[in-house]
Amino acid sequence: MEKTTLNISPDLFWGLIVLVGILVLTVLVNWLMTIEADSVRNDRITVREALGMPRLNLTLFLFASGFWTVIVLSLTAGLLWVIWQVILSATPQDRGEISDWRFLLAQIVALTGVLGAAIALPFTLMRIDFTRRQTKAAEQGLITDRISKSIDQLGHENTAVRMGAIHSLERIMIDSDVDHVMVMRTLNAYLKYRQADKSEEYDGDVPELDIDIQAALDVILRWRSE
Repeated sequence: MEKTTLNISPDLFWGLIVLVGILVLTVLVNWLMTIEADSVRNDRITVREALGMPRLNLTLFLFASGFWTVIVLSLTAGLLWVIWQVILSATPQDRGEISDWRFLLAQIVALTGVLGAAIALPFTLMRIDFTRRQTKAAEQGLITDRISKSIDQLGHENTAVRMGAIHSLERIMIDSDVDHVMVMRTLNAYLKYRQADKSEEYDGDVPELDIDIQAALDVILRWRSE
């Protein structure tokens, strides 16, 4: 009976070993990610939010995480394999071996750069999310300052200043949906305060509304109709 032998080069053999190792690690990682313990699930959600993707479907996030893990492992294995090849051929003899050795060095540089970019991807996403949160907090702080200033101006004795405060509050409602209810309550309280002052001045017929009172009323009615 004749024996069949396969002529496999050492490079191909170790490449297959590395591929099988990556597949085994990928299966292991995916199996660990399928664990449905509440603590593990909460950790996944925390990581997803830290990366700035709170609205991303959890299954899709796990798939992307597994894909990223496979990419990093593959690049790491490839880089280690190329480094090993460089070590084995550290003393090239002829011109061909020197050319191959230089090509291996170029591969190390390329794989190192790609691997560094892949590893830095989560940190880049976290930095982007942190910057976004800082920007949002700064914008909210500016809106809070604008609200405080406008409320102070509502008590000014100059009608023009009060008119500017009313229009400023309306602009705040346009810029920030979160502060919509608070601004509407402020304008309602302002109307009650101003009407109480006007009722003490007149005992007869209902007087014509002041322009600031009319402006505040127009803002309230306009936003209630939307």
